[in-house]
Amino acid sequence: MECGHRDPYFLKTVITGDETWVYGYDPETKGNLVLLPQNENLNKNTRLELLCDHLPECFEACQTDIFMQGGAPCHTARDVKQWLRDSVVTCTRGEDLIPPPPLVTDQPYFDSSMLTNQTAHVGRQAELHCRVHSIGNRTVSWIRGRDLRILTVGRYTYTTDLRYEAIHLNGTNQWTLRIKSAQPRDQGTYECQISTKPIMAFPTYLMVLEPRGEILGAPDLFVQKGSMINLTCILHDLPEPPAYVRWFHKDKHHGARNISYSSSRGGVSMIVEKGPTTISHLLITSARVSDTGNYTCAPAGLNSTSVMVHVLDGELPAAMQTNRGSLVCAGGGGGGVCLLHAGIVLAILWLRRKLHGT
Repeated sequence: MECGHRDPYFLKTVITGDETWVYGYDPETKGNLVLLPQNENLNKNTRLELLCDHLPECFEACQTDIFMQGGAPCHTARDVKQWLRDSVVTCTRGEDLIPPPPLVTDQPYFDSSMLTNQTAHVGRQAELHCRVHSIGNRTVSWIRGRDLRILTVGRYTYTTDLRYEAIHLNGTNQWTLRIKSAQPRDQGTYECQISTKPIMAFPTYLMVLEPRGEILGAPDLFVQKGSMINLTCILHDLPEPPAYVRWFHKDKHHGARNISYSSSRGGVSMIVEKGPTTISHLLITSARVSDTGNYTCAPAGLNSTSVMVHVLDGELPAAMQTNRGSLVCAGGGGGGVCLLHAGIVLAILWLRRKLHGT
């Protein structure tokens, strides 16, 4: 209806060819249009759902049980006839009477396609949809499970948290609870309730995902001098892949520096695999003692994560003398070794010095 008032050519995109008649619709005043939710397309399923909601009242107002359907591509007469034949509404086709269905009832019911589990990301908008048929004069409310707080009733919001918003378009059967900038505390069960006696309720569980990163082998990674350093940063639960992933290196002589892939040191490269789970590999060939230090994986717009890399050169690094417990080391090809505990590292290094007389 808003489009019709704003754009005089709007009807030309809706009514084409022969004159079209719609019950309760005046082409001049553009009244009583059924507005679909934003971004919802009018297809066959949507059309049949609207018929299920509005045909009974049309039949009653017109005092008729005959329905004539046009042949628009998204809702052909054949589809509607089959729908009527499946006992959705009472209809007379010729002289054959099709019996009334259980779906046309005074009792409201929830749409069978509603989801019991939904997800959102921290800081993003979450929308919980509730679709109710044959609502009559009842109201639809959203209740938060953890504290039984009434959040919305119909189109009205009953909470001081301005992030919550009730959305309902007249003429539709959908009531939406919108949560702006979802937070971890919003995770939990929400109930869509119909004001029947007793109350009918449909629970939905909202999971709020918070992007997180990890570097395999953290917090400490031990490599042998001359082997390859392979740092793998995994980013989980992303709303979309980050624009970029940067690596920083900090040692005892310098602060955190952006790693250069074209420096004179050479042998440094990065591989990124983008997706809902994004993986960044930092590869450093021929590890040097100077490569020891803290490495940080810093994706755009997300929290960074770090790992401490120790390059072994026959000497016991001071960091290992603290006996941090479970440790991981990496390497391969040229003498890399994988150790799991600082005590094992001490014993192996001591034995090697004894065997080689160093």
